Amino acid sequence: MVFREVNDEVWEIISPYFPPQKAKTGRPRANLRDSFNGILYVLITGITWMDVPRMYGNKSTIHRLHLELCDTGAYEKIFDEMRSKGYLDGKIDLSRCNIDTKDIPAKKRGEIGYDGNKKIKGSKISAITESHGLPIALFVSPANVHDSKLYMPTISKLKIKLESGRPITRPKLINADKAYDSKEIRNYNRHRGIISNIPVNKRNRKNPKIGRPIKLDKEEYKGRGAVERLFSWIEAYKKVYPRHERLEKSYLGLVLLAGCIMLWRV
Repeated sequence: MVFREVNDEVWEIISPYFPPQKAKTGRPRANLRDSFNGILYVLITGITWMDVPRMYGNKSTIHRLHLELCDTGAYEKIFDEMRSKGYLDGKIDLSRCNIDTKDIPAKKRGEIGYDGNKKIKGSKISAITESHGLPIALFVSPANVHDSKLYMPTISKLKIKLESGRPITRPKLINADKAYDSKEIRNYNRHRGIISNIPVNKRNRKNPKIGRPIKLDKEEYKGRGAVERLFSWIEAYKKVYPRHERLEKSYLGLVLLAGCIMLWRV
C-alpha cells in the first residue's frame, strides 16, 4: 500500500478528536498533524516506532500521541465518524452484512493466545462488514477464543449515528459460517429482528431431524466473501499483520485506524 499523508479534508474531520495543540501548562506540543502522519507511516509501512522519519517529529512524541489517542478513545470516535459519514453518503449497505474472524500472528508478548485449530499464536480480529466489504464493527481478542464467543462483543460495536433519531445498531441480514451456528446466536438475532443466514453445523445438534428445518439462502450466502476481502485489505497494513504491539490498547487503536482509512478511501 502506498503511504499518503493526511489531507486537509480529512484533517478537518478528525482534528476535533485530538488533544488541543496548545497545552495549558508546560512546553508547547509538537505539530499534531505531523505527528499523526508519523503514526500513519508506522501503520502502513510496519517500521518500529524508533525508526519513524525525523520529518514527522520525535519518535517518542509520536508514540506518546498514539497512546494518548488510544486512552481517550479518539480512534474509536474517528471510526464512528467515518462510518456514519459513509452511511449517510450511501457508501455503506446494511441490507446484507457478514461476520468472521482472522488470526493474527504475534511477534511479542501481550494479551494473546494459541489457536490450536489454525496453529497460530497471537490475536484474533473479529469483524462485521457491509455488503461491499467495508468494516462496520471491529473487535480484538486472544486467538484462542472461539469465533461464536466473539459474536456478541463484535455486534455490540455496531452503532451508526444519524443526523436525527436513534442510531442504527443492527443489520437486516447477517451471513456467518458454521462456527456461528449456536442456539444463543440464533435466539439473539431473532429477538433483535436480524435474519440469521448461517449453515447448520451438524456437530452442534444431537438429533438434526427434530424441530423445524433451518433454511439457508445460498444466493445471499455467496456475499460472505466480502469479509474475506476485508481481511486481505488488513494484511496490507504491516503494523497490523503481523502484530508487533505488546499493549492491547495500542494494537486495537491501529486496527481501528486501518478501518478508518478503508472507510475514507472508498
